[in-house]
Amino acid sequence: MSEINVKDELMKIRAIKADIESKQRQIDYLDAKKTGIKSPVIDDMPKCEGCNIYENIDKILDQIDKINKKMCKSLSELCKLLDIWTNYVDMLDEDEQLLINLRYFECRSWRTVAKDLKYDERHVYRLHGRALANLSEIVNNCENIKRCQ
Repeated sequence: MSEINVKDELMKIRAIKADIESKQRQIDYLDAKKTGIKSPVIDDMPKCEGCNIYENIDKILDQIDKINKKMCKSLSELCKLLDIWTNYVDMLDEDEQLLINLRYFECRSWRTVAKDLKYDERHVYRLHGRALANLSEIVNNCENIKRCQ
């Protein structure tokens, strides 16, 4: 079995979180659209095609339902990954733990991470490299132990 690329695995967490946030924005938009639909006006004027208010609401509700189902799958995958990776990250030094948590689990920018840690950005990059190397060693050692059991 090949070594696990720790950075790629941590980036999956960031990507899933971004995907969930995007889905939530889509749902918020559709909810606003749904509540913005006006009641039909009863008059003698000819009706346009596609103007049936109930069809429009049904379409929006179907879209919301599909997005919610996808979001549930993403949340489930995120929970599994976080459960695995938080155990590994907990084995790092305190500064390395904080950096990995801020960068990958809280999706913070490098500048924000540096500010929160009260370090220069260059030092944060070096610390990040060391944290990834240590985390890779921890993960691969754990994987080797599991294979040997």
